[in-house]
Amino acid sequence: MNKINAKINIVIILFVITLFGCSKDDIQSPTTLNKVKFKIEEDGLDDDILFNPQDKLIYYFTYNMNYNRRVTDFKINAFNYELKVISAQRKIKGLYNTTQPTTTIGVYNDQIELYFFRGDKLTILDPIDLTEITSLTIPDSFISSVQIKDGLLFISHQVYAKRFVSVYNRQDFTLINQAGDPVYNPNYGYLLVYRDILNENQVKCASFPRYSTRNYFHEFVFDNQGNYLDFALGKGSYNSFTKTNDNVDFILTGEAGKILQKSKLWISNKPELDSVREFEDYFINANGTYIYSIQNDSSINRYNASTFIFEESLPINENGRKIFVDENQLIILDYNLYSAIDISFSFYQY
Repeated sequence: MNKINAKINIVIILFVITLFGCSKDDIQSPTTLNKVKFKIEEDGLDDDILFNPQDKLIYYFTYNMNYNRRVTDFKINAFNYELKVISAQRKIKGLYNTTQPTTTIGVYNDQIELYFFRGDKLTILDPIDLTEITSLTIPDSFISSVQIKDGLLFISHQVYAKRFVSVYNRQDFTLINQAGDPVYNPNYGYLLVYRDILNENQVKCASFPRYSTRNYFHEFVFDNQGNYLDFALGKGSYNSFTKTNDNVDFILTGEAGKILQKSKLWISNKPELDSVREFEDYFINANGTYIYSIQNDSSINRYNASTFIFEESLPINENGRKIFVDENQLIILDYNLYSAIDISFSFYQY
Protein backbone atom coordinates (compact mmCIF):
# COMPACT_ATOMS: atom_id res chain seq x y z
CA MET A 1 0.00 0.00 0.00
CA ASN A 2 1.08 3.53 -0.66
CA LYS A 3 2.21 5.69 2.17
CA ILE A 4 -0.17 8.53 2.96
CA ASN A 5 1.55 11.89 3.08
CA ALA A 6 1.43 13.48 6.47
CA LYS A 7 -1.28 16.10 6.86
CA ILE A 8 -1.02 18.41 9.80
CA ASN A 9 -4.21 19.82 11.26
CA ILE A 10 -3.03 21.64 14.31
CA VAL A 11 -5.91 23.55 15.80
CA ILE A 12 -4.40 24.90 18.98
CA ILE A 13 -0.88 25.11 20.36
CA LEU A 14 -0.71 26.72 23.73
CA PHE A 15 2.62 27.50 25.31
CA VAL A 16 2.34 28.21 29.00
CA ILE A 17 5.16 28.68 31.46
CA THR A 18 3.33 28.51 34.76
CA LEU A 19 3.64 26.77 38.07
CA PHE A 20 0.75 25.56 40.18
CA GLY A 21 0.62 26.49 43.83
CA CYS A 22 0.97 23.77 46.42
CA SER A 23 -1.70 23.20 48.99
CA LYS A 24 -0.33 20.06 50.66
CA ASP A 25 3.09 18.64 51.26
CA ASP A 26 2.41 15.65 48.99
CA ILE A 27 1.22 17.81 46.08
CA GLN A 28 4.07 18.82 43.81
CA SER A 29 4.03 21.46 41.08
CA PRO A 30 4.79 20.23 37.57
CA THR A 31 5.59 22.81 34.91
CA THR A 32 2.98 23.05 32.15
CA LEU A 33 4.91 22.98 28.90
CA ASN A 34 2.32 23.07 26.11
CA LYS A 35 -0.83 21.56 24.67
CA VAL A 36 -1.49 20.40 21.10
CA LYS A 37 -4.92 19.61 19.72
CA PHE A 38 -5.80 17.86 16.43
CA LYS A 39 -9.15 17.66 14.69
CA ILE A 40 -10.54 14.15 14.08
CA GLU A 41 -11.64 14.04 10.42
CA GLU A 42 -13.05 10.49 10.53
CA ASP A 43 -16.20 9.12 12.21
CA GLY A 44 -14.53 7.58 15.23
CA LEU A 45 -11.43 7.20 17.38
CA ASP A 46 -10.17 3.87 18.72
CA ASP A 47 -9.27 3.72 22.42
CA ASP A 48 -6.17 1.64 21.66
CA ILE A 49 -3.23 4.08 21.65
CA LEU A 50 0.43 3.03 21.37
CA PHE A 51 3.57 4.64 22.78
CA ASN A 52 7.03 4.64 21.14
CA PRO A 53 9.49 6.59 23.33
CA GLN A 54 12.46 5.43 21.26
CA ASP A 55 11.30 7.42 18.23
CA LYS A 56 9.26 9.99 20.23
CA LEU A 57 5.98 8.86 18.64
CA ILE A 58 2.44 8.19 19.81
CA TYR A 59 0.08 6.28 17.49
CA TYR A 60 -3.67 6.80 17.51
CA PHE A 61 -6.24 5.21 15.22
CA THR A 62 -9.30 6.70 13.54
CA TYR A 63 -11.95 5.12 11.31
CA ASN A 64 -15.02 5.69 9.13
CA MET A 65 -18.24 3.68 9.33
CA ASN A 66 -20.80 2.60 6.72
CA TYR A 67 -24.59 2.67 7.01
CA ASN A 68 -24.52 -0.66 8.88
CA ARG A 69 -22.21 0.87 11.50
CA ARG A 70 -19.34 -1.30 10.28
CA VAL A 71 -15.86 0.16 10.17
CA THR A 72 -14.76 0.59 6.56
CA ASP A 73 -11.64 2.77 6.60
CA PHE A 74 -8.95 2.55 9.26
CA LYS A 75 -6.20 5.18 9.59
CA ILE A 76 -3.00 5.03 11.63
CA ASN A 77 -1.77 8.44 12.79
CA ALA A 78 1.81 8.87 14.02
CA PHE A 79 2.21 11.92 16.30
CA ASN A 80 5.77 13.09 16.91
CA TYR A 81 5.57 14.46 20.45
CA GLU A 82 9.03 16.02 20.23
CA LEU A 83 8.21 18.11 17.14
CA LYS A 84 4.47 18.36 18.01
CA VAL A 85 3.35 17.32 14.49
CA ILE A 86 1.56 14.45 12.77
CA SER A 87 4.61 12.97 11.06
CA ALA A 88 2.95 10.11 9.11
CA GLN A 89 -0.44 8.62 8.32
CA ARG A 90 -1.54 5.40 6.65
CA LYS A 91 -5.03 4.46 5.47
CA ILE A 92 -6.10 0.82 5.32
CA LYS A 93 -9.29 -0.26 3.56
CA GLY A 94 -11.55 -3.01 4.84
CA LEU A 95 -13.93 -3.99 7.63
CA TYR A 96 -12.65 -3.95 11.22
CA ASN A 97 -13.77 -4.82 14.70
CA THR A 98 -13.09 -1.82 16.95
CA THR A 99 -13.88 -3.78 20.13
CA GLN A 100 -10.40 -5.33 20.14
CA PRO A 101 -6.95 -3.96 19.37
CA THR A 102 -5.76 -4.57 15.82
CA THR A 103 -2.32 -2.99 16.22
CA THR A 104 0.44 -3.62 18.75
CA ILE A 105 4.02 -2.46 19.12
CA GLY A 106 7.28 -4.26 19.80
CA VAL A 107 11.06 -4.27 19.44
CA TYR A 108 13.06 -6.39 17.00
CA ASN A 109 16.86 -6.01 16.61
CA ASP A 110 16.68 -2.88 18.79
CA GLN A 111 14.22 -1.27 16.35
CA ILE A 112 10.54 -0.52 16.99
CA GLU A 113 7.95 -2.26 14.81
CA LEU A 114 4.15 -1.96 14.51
CA TYR A 115 2.10 -5.13 14.15
CA PHE A 116 -1.19 -4.68 12.32
CA PHE A 117 -3.37 -7.78 12.08
CA ARG A 118 -6.67 -8.54 10.41
CA GLY A 119 -8.13 -11.97 9.73
CA ASP A 120 -5.32 -14.39 8.97
CA LYS A 121 -2.70 -11.76 8.04
CA LEU A 122 -0.12 -9.97 10.17
CA THR A 123 1.50 -6.92 8.56
CA ILE A 124 4.65 -5.43 10.10
CA LEU A 125 5.02 -1.68 9.60
CA ASP A 126 7.93 0.73 9.85
CA PRO A 127 7.39 2.93 12.94
CA ILE A 128 8.49 6.17 11.26
CA ASP A 129 6.78 6.28 7.85
CA LEU A 130 4.29 3.41 8.41
CA THR A 131 5.35 1.59 5.23
CA GLU A 132 5.12 -2.20 5.13
CA ILE A 133 8.28 -4.09 6.11
CA THR A 134 7.00 -7.64 5.70
CA SER A 135 3.94 -9.80 6.41
CA LEU A 136 2.91 -13.23 7.65
CA THR A 137 -0.25 -15.15 6.76
CA ILE A 138 -1.56 -18.01 8.92
CA PRO A 139 -4.05 -19.78 6.60
CA ASP A 140 -7.65 -20.27 7.78
CA SER A 141 -6.88 -18.39 10.97
CA PHE A 142 -8.18 -15.42 12.90
CA ILE A 143 -5.42 -13.48 14.67
CA SER A 144 -6.44 -11.75 17.90
CA SER A 145 -3.18 -10.63 19.51
CA VAL A 146 0.53 -10.30 18.66
CA GLN A 147 3.53 -9.72 20.94
CA ILE A 148 7.29 -10.02 20.42
CA LYS A 149 10.07 -10.90 22.85
CA ASP A 150 13.76 -11.33 21.93
CA GLY A 151 13.12 -12.18 18.29
CA LEU A 152 10.14 -14.47 18.97
CA LEU A 153 6.65 -13.57 17.74
CA PHE A 154 3.83 -14.79 20.00
CA ILE A 155 0.55 -14.90 18.09
CA SER A 156 -2.85 -15.73 19.56
CA HIS A 157 -5.17 -17.08 16.86
CA GLN A 158 -8.06 -19.39 16.11
CA VAL A 159 -7.99 -22.09 13.43
CA TYR A 160 -11.55 -23.32 12.94
CA ALA A 161 -12.66 -24.47 16.44
CA LYS A 162 -9.15 -24.64 17.94
CA ARG A 163 -7.31 -21.78 19.66
CA PHE A 164 -3.55 -21.49 19.86
CA VAL A 165 -0.66 -19.38 20.99
CA SER A 166 1.89 -19.94 18.23
CA VAL A 167 5.54 -18.90 18.39
CA TYR A 168 7.34 -17.83 15.21
CA ASN A 169 10.91 -16.81 14.55
CA ARG A 170 10.70 -13.14 13.58
CA GLN A 171 13.64 -13.36 11.20
CA ASP A 172 12.20 -15.93 8.77
CA PHE A 173 8.70 -16.64 10.19
CA THR A 174 9.55 -20.26 10.97
CA LEU A 175 6.89 -21.82 13.20
CA ILE A 176 8.71 -22.99 16.33
CA ASN A 177 5.93 -24.31 18.55
CA GLN A 178 2.28 -24.01 19.56
CA ALA A 179 0.45 -24.03 22.87
CA GLY A 180 -3.28 -24.23 23.31
CA ASP A 181 -6.24 -25.83 25.00
CA PRO A 182 -9.48 -25.63 22.98
CA VAL A 183 -11.57 -26.94 25.88
CA TYR A 184 -10.45 -24.62 28.68
CA ASN A 185 -9.35 -21.58 26.67
CA PRO A 186 -12.52 -20.86 24.68
CA ASN A 187 -11.77 -17.27 23.69
CA TYR A 188 -9.21 -15.50 21.60
CA GLY A 189 -6.50 -14.35 23.97
CA TYR A 190 -5.03 -10.95 24.65
CA LEU A 191 -1.33 -11.63 25.21
CA LEU A 192 1.23 -10.25 27.65
CA VAL A 193 4.76 -11.60 27.18
CA TYR A 194 7.46 -11.12 29.80
CA ARG A 195 10.63 -12.61 31.18
CA ASP A 196 10.33 -15.20 33.95
CA ILE A 197 11.59 -13.32 37.02
CA LEU A 198 12.71 -16.59 38.65
CA ASN A 199 14.32 -18.21 35.61
CA GLU A 200 16.23 -16.15 33.03
CA ASN A 201 16.07 -19.06 30.58
CA GLN A 202 12.29 -18.89 30.30
CA VAL A 203 9.70 -16.58 28.77
CA LYS A 204 6.10 -16.46 29.97
CA CYS A 205 3.05 -15.61 27.91
CA ALA A 206 -0.19 -14.73 29.72
CA SER A 207 -3.25 -15.29 27.53
CA PHE A 208 -6.30 -13.42 28.84
CA PRO A 209 -9.63 -14.62 27.37
CA ARG A 210 -11.90 -12.10 25.66
CA TYR A 211 -15.69 -11.82 25.71
CA SER A 212 -15.98 -14.15 28.67
CA THR A 213 -17.10 -14.06 32.30
CA ARG A 214 -14.41 -16.61 33.20
CA ASN A 215 -12.16 -15.17 35.90
CA TYR A 216 -8.97 -16.98 34.97
CA PHE A 217 -6.35 -17.01 32.25
CA HIS A 218 -3.54 -19.22 30.94
CA GLU A 219 0.14 -18.54 31.53
CA PHE A 220 2.18 -20.49 28.98
CA VAL A 221 5.88 -21.11 29.63
CA PHE A 222 8.47 -21.26 26.82
CA ASP A 223 12.24 -21.52 26.76
CA ASN A 224 14.37 -18.80 25.17
CA GLN A 225 14.19 -20.57 21.80
CA GLY A 226 10.38 -20.55 21.81
CA ASN A 227 9.81 -24.21 22.71
CA TYR A 228 6.66 -24.82 24.75
CA LEU A 229 7.35 -26.19 28.24
CA ASP A 230 4.28 -25.94 30.46
CA PHE A 231 1.30 -23.86 31.49
CA ALA A 232 -0.43 -22.68 34.65
CA LEU A 233 -3.74 -21.00 35.42
CA GLY A 234 -3.98 -17.51 36.84
CA LYS A 235 -6.88 -15.82 38.59
CA GLY A 236 -8.04 -12.60 36.94
CA SER A 237 -9.59 -11.23 33.79
CA TYR A 238 -8.50 -9.08 30.89
CA ASN A 239 -9.01 -5.34 30.96
CA SER A 240 -8.24 -2.83 28.23
CA PHE A 241 -5.39 -1.35 30.26
CA THR A 242 -3.54 -4.38 31.52
CA LYS A 243 0.09 -3.32 32.07
CA THR A 244 3.47 -4.79 32.96
CA ASN A 245 7.12 -4.77 31.85
CA ASP A 246 10.26 -6.86 32.40
CA ASN A 247 11.47 -4.67 35.26
CA VAL A 248 8.53 -5.36 37.60
CA ASP A 249 7.26 -8.58 39.15
CA PHE A 250 3.55 -7.77 38.78
CA ILE A 251 0.75 -7.18 36.29
CA LEU A 252 -1.72 -4.32 36.79
CA THR A 253 -5.24 -4.73 35.44
CA GLY A 254 -8.70 -3.21 35.84
CA GLU A 255 -10.11 0.14 36.89
CA ALA A 256 -8.91 -0.32 40.48
CA GLY A 257 -5.41 -1.42 39.47
CA LYS A 258 -5.61 -5.02 40.65
CA ILE A 259 -2.08 -6.27 41.40
CA LEU A 260 -1.25 -9.72 40.04
CA GLN A 261 2.11 -10.95 41.32
CA LYS A 262 3.78 -12.86 38.48
CA SER A 263 4.97 -15.58 40.85
CA LYS A 264 1.53 -15.98 42.47
CA LEU A 265 -0.97 -15.58 39.64
CA TRP A 266 -3.27 -18.29 41.00
CA ILE A 267 -4.05 -16.46 44.27
CA SER A 268 -7.68 -15.31 44.37
CA ASN A 269 -7.55 -12.36 46.79
CA LYS A 270 -5.35 -9.84 45.04
CA PRO A 271 -4.63 -6.35 46.41
CA GLU A 272 -5.54 -3.21 44.49
CA LEU A 273 -3.53 -0.08 43.87
CA ASP A 274 -6.54 1.94 45.04
CA SER A 275 -9.73 0.31 46.34
CA VAL A 276 -11.70 3.59 46.35
CA ARG A 277 -11.15 5.42 43.07
CA GLU A 278 -11.37 4.13 39.51
CA PHE A 279 -8.44 4.78 37.20
CA GLU A 280 -8.76 6.03 33.64
CA ASP A 281 -5.26 4.77 32.89
CA TYR A 282 -1.92 4.02 34.49
CA PHE A 283 1.65 3.73 33.29
CA ILE A 284 4.66 1.84 34.69
CA ASN A 285 7.85 3.72 33.92
CA ALA A 286 10.59 1.98 31.94
CA ASN A 287 12.86 1.07 34.86
CA GLY A 288 9.97 -0.15 36.99
CA THR A 289 10.34 2.30 39.87
CA TYR A 290 7.03 4.20 39.66
CA ILE A 291 3.41 3.82 38.61
CA TYR A 292 1.62 6.93 37.33
CA SER A 293 -2.17 7.12 37.16
CA ILE A 294 -4.97 9.43 36.04
CA GLN A 295 -8.42 9.16 37.60
CA ASN A 296 -10.82 11.94 36.48
CA ASP A 297 -9.82 14.45 39.16
CA SER A 298 -7.40 16.70 37.22
CA SER A 299 -4.33 15.14 38.81
CA ILE A 300 -1.64 12.54 38.24
CA ASN A 301 -0.94 10.19 41.13
CA ARG A 302 2.44 8.57 41.59
CA TYR A 303 2.95 5.26 43.43
CA ASN A 304 6.09 3.41 44.45
CA ALA A 305 6.19 0.34 42.18
CA SER A 306 7.94 -1.78 44.82
CA THR A 307 5.65 -1.05 47.78
CA PHE A 308 2.54 0.26 45.87
CA ILE A 309 2.41 3.13 48.35
CA PHE A 310 0.97 6.44 47.15
CA GLU A 311 3.73 9.07 47.12
CA GLU A 312 2.44 12.28 45.56
CA SER A 313 -0.24 13.98 43.49
CA LEU A 314 0.58 16.24 40.56
CA PRO A 315 -2.14 18.76 39.55
CA ILE A 316 -2.91 19.06 35.82
CA ASN A 317 -5.36 21.01 33.66
CA GLU A 318 -7.54 18.14 32.41
CA ASN A 319 -8.86 14.75 33.51
CA GLY A 320 -7.30 12.85 30.63
CA ARG A 321 -7.89 9.44 29.07
CA LYS A 322 -4.32 8.14 28.60
CA ILE A 323 -0.98 8.79 30.30
CA PHE A 324 2.57 8.17 29.06
CA VAL A 325 5.88 9.02 30.72
CA ASP A 326 9.17 9.71 28.95
CA GLU A 327 11.91 10.34 31.52
CA ASN A 328 10.70 13.48 33.39
CA GLN A 329 8.00 14.39 30.88
CA LEU A 330 4.35 13.46 31.47
CA ILE A 331 2.08 13.25 28.41
CA ILE A 332 -1.71 13.32 28.90
CA LEU A 333 -4.12 12.47 26.08
CA ASP A 334 -7.68 13.74 26.28
CA TYR A 335 -10.61 12.91 23.98
CA ASN A 336 -14.25 11.85 23.96
CA LEU A 337 -14.36 8.30 22.65
CA TYR A 338 -18.09 8.39 21.81
CA SER A 339 -18.19 11.75 20.03
CA ALA A 340 -14.64 12.12 18.80
CA ILE A 341 -14.17 15.65 17.47
CA ASP A 342 -10.56 16.16 18.45
CA ILE A 343 -7.70 14.67 20.43
CA SER A 344 -5.36 16.73 22.60
CA PHE A 345 -1.86 16.09 23.95
CA SER A 346 -0.78 17.98 27.08
CA PHE A 347 2.82 18.03 28.27
CA TYR A 348 4.07 18.44 31.82
CA GLN A 349 7.54 18.38 33.28
CA TYR A 350 8.37 17.53 36.89
